Amino acid sequence: MTDDSPAAPLSRRPAQAIRGLVRGAVVLFVLSTAALVWTFWHERAQLPSPSANPQTPASRPAPPIPASPPSPSFSLSVAEARMAALEARLA
Repeated sequence: MTDDSPAAPLSRRPAQAIRGLVRGAVVLFVLSTAALVWTFWHERAQLPSPSANPQTPASRPAPPIPASPPSPSFSLSVAEARMAALEARLA
């Protein structure tokens, strides 16, 4: 007997095992992808169509309009008061 005959079947086993794992991984990937596509397609088929409930911009209420804009002197006096408070803290 030669030394090559017993070693040949042992060297093929790991290669066959790896091929089996790769085939299994590919089959699982294809099946999971098909399941995801079916799920998204099925969920989208159950959604109502966009034309069933149209929303027009006119159906929204308009934002309230302020009665009068604040006067510049008022905002200036508020800013001066804040500046005075900050100066008092720093001093």
